[in-house]
Parts: sequence; structure tokens; C-alpha cells
Amino acid sequence: MKSSKIKLYSVILSTTLLVGYYISMYFLPDYLAEISQLEKIYDNGTTSIDSIISNNSTKQNFTRDEVVFLLNKFKEIEASNKSLLYKLIDVYYSFSKVFLALLLFHVVTLYSFWAQSKPNKKINKDT
Repeated sequence: MKSSKIKLYSVILSTTLLVGYYISMYFLPDYLAEISQLEKIYDNGTTSIDSIISNNSTKQNFTRDEVVFLLNKFKEIEASNKSLLYKLIDVYYSFSKVFLALLLFHVVTLYSFWAQSKPNKKINKDT
């Protein structure tokens, strides 16, 4: 009887930990992506765009090469925002799927413990 209670408590504890971990893994990457993206856009964008603006602020008309240069610079800024952080977020989502499967397994185990202990109580009451 004690071993089944210990198993039940360990499954309850591990399920609770898995739920907390899964929730934190689910929401953390979105938060990190937003913060990191805003910081990178601000850092990369302001320095390169400010330098382009200051270098070309006195010109009245832009040549074709300068417009292409500006567009390529904006393209580089957009490409630099898709960095290693997004790969890490993909890994987090993969792990969160694995932990969701573990969580479901623990819930099924909890239910089996509960279902197993419930008939025993009825049998003990009848005898």
C-alpha cells in the first residue's frame, strides 16, 4: 500500500513539474523572440540607417545605384533579424512537443493509479 502511494505521489509531483515546465517552454520563446527582434532592429537598423541618412542627407536626387544600395541595406537588416535565436525557438517547440507527450503519459498513469485504487476501496467495503 505504501509503495503505491509513493508511486502515486511521485507521478503527481512529476506531472506538476512537467505542466509547469511545458507552460514555461510554450510561452518563453515568443517572449524571447519579441525582445530580441526589437533589440536587433533597433541596434542594427538605427546605426546603419542613420549612417546612410547622414551620408546622403544633402543630396537632392538619388541615383539608381544608391537606391539599390539602400534597398540591399534594408534587406540585410531584415535577414540579420532571422538569426540563431529563431533556430533555438524551433528547438524549444520540438522539445515542448516531446514534453507534451510525456505529460499526457503521466496523466494516463495518474488515471490508471486512480482507477486501480478506486475498485479496491469498493471491494474492501463489500467484504
